[in-house]
Amino acid sequence: MIKKFERQVFVFRVDYGNSDVLDEFANYGRLRQGWGAEGMDIREFFRCFRDAWIKKGWSDENDGIHNRWLILYKMMKIKIGDIIVVPKVDAANRPPEFNEKKFTLAECVGKYKFEPLTKYDDFGHIFPVKILLSAPYNSDNGAANFIGEKLNGRLPYGAAVNRIKNDQFIESVKILLTA
Repeated sequence: MIKKFERQVFVFRVDYGNSDVLDEFANYGRLRQGWGAEGMDIREFFRCFRDAWIKKGWSDENDGIHNRWLILYKMMKIKIGDIIVVPKVDAANRPPEFNEKKFTLAECVGKYKFEPLTKYDDFGHIFPVKILLSAPYNSDNGAANFIGEKLNGRLPYGAAVNRIKNDQFIESVKILLTA
């Protein structure tokens, strides 16, 4: 009998063009997510998030704001020990860089925090993480290839935060972590 992988797996897309966000991730173990200006802590009620969003001037479309909040709210499911896959980031490289052909696996090592980057008044959603490895999408490793194929495109894991339920994806992460 195959032992079930006890950790959850998430795909966490970041602002690939923001060197501050990439630097904090790779060098300080702080994985940041956008849509996080002052007042947008997802531990608060949706109306607080909505009011802060509108105050920021991003839009006033309630449905769009609610959809973004629902995407971000998935972060409340992330627990210490869970695995976070960050597409298109080579965190093993110094300085860390956007790389369309690599992804990084990280382990959540702390609870969700909210602290916007002052410079942007954004990217306030934070998880402390430990970088485990970076892998190429196309390699001799079948597990890395499978993950790369799933990440290479917008669907099904194109949202900012995605909880993975695909057994083969989860098994591929497990294989990479035990290789």
